[in-house]
Amino acid sequence: DLKSDNARRNIALHSKTLTLQELVDVAFPLLSENGKFAVLLPFYRSKVFEQYVADAGLCLEEKVLVRQTEKHSFFRAMLLLGKQKSQTHTREICIKNQKGYSSDFSTLLESYYLNL
Repeated sequence: DLKSDNARRNIALHSKTLTLQELVDVAFPLLSENGKFAVLLPFYRSKVFEQYVADAGLCLEEKVLVRQTEKHSFFRAMLLLGKQKSQTHTREICIKNQKGYSSDFSTLLESYYLNL
């Protein structure tokens, strides 16, 4: 939700030029029968996005809810979608614990972070 002074960055990171509904509408026909579609959203927007997905006929395969620490509320949702019917697997991860980065977070992002 926080915008920068860079208009191009804002277009890339915010949904001003491509709404969540438009994203779903574009993704569905581009997916093969076994294709996957993954999104990272602010948590508060995930419920409405899940409704758009269901209305379009996509299936929610996995949902990962992310919080900073166990004391914080969820602030991100990672969703994995496809066309094949499946049971949704939901899990939660915390980015940090008392020792630093949690093992779940480290495992998930070790290929992207140099200092994990």
